[in-house]
Amino acid sequence: MKVRCGIIIFLFAIVLTLSFSLNAVAMTTGFEVNPVETDNNIGIKIENKEYHSVSIKCFDVSDTGLIAIGTDEGSEKHVNLYDNNGTFKYGYSFTDYGTYGVGFDDENILIYISRGETVYLVDRQGNCLEKCDIINNIENNSYWNNVVFAKTKESSGNKYYLSKSPGLLGMVSPFYSRLIKKELNGEETILLDVSNEHDVYITSLIIVSIIVISISIVVVKNFGQKINLHFDKKY
Repeated sequence: MKVRCGIIIFLFAIVLTLSFSLNAVAMTTGFEVNPVETDNNIGIKIENKEYHSVSIKCFDVSDTGLIAIGTDEGSEKHVNLYDNNGTFKYGYSFTDYGTYGVGFDDENILIYISRGETVYLVDRQGNCLEKCDIINNIENNSYWNNVVFAKTKESSGNKYYLSKSPGLLGMVSPFYSRLIKKELNGEETILLDVSNEHDVYITSLIIVSIIVISISIVVVKNFGQKINLHFDKKY
């Protein structure tokens, strides 16, 4: 009797252990991760208004055609969600000081923080369901570069890729301003285009740079003349 009870307790312990192991990581991601205490320390919030930016930093497409677009304004990050036709649905905002990527776990969003090597699982209401540390290994490094930060992705046979602004400014700019969908028949559709905002931003940067360089040249030249005048008077 004691032996039988011992076997039952032992089997029950194994079932509990297996159950805990299977549920340890609820999110589905291509990274190898370790679960940690769930929190929302980057301040993830839901947004019902589309955030307009001058460039596209990252993106992903779900199996159902839902599109996530990541933008970056310094430490203020925004993720816009669109349907397969490019119509805005909802978005998220959070704070981080490094680069990041986005992904999907069914209808939930995955936010990958590069600087802290962390991933957050967030639902439609902006609730942080789970947080995991991304293990630093060769496989995960490859996933960062070839999947999360990839400029071309596929979903349901369609190809989605980032493109730069047309024209000269797009050629000299490091930023992407268009998301294009290419269907199996070769037809292409521009789902998102912030080229106008991008071109204004790049033009402003160029003008400011020219002004700063010009002022610097004048200041250095005047300073050099004063130095030469000082030495001429002294000697």
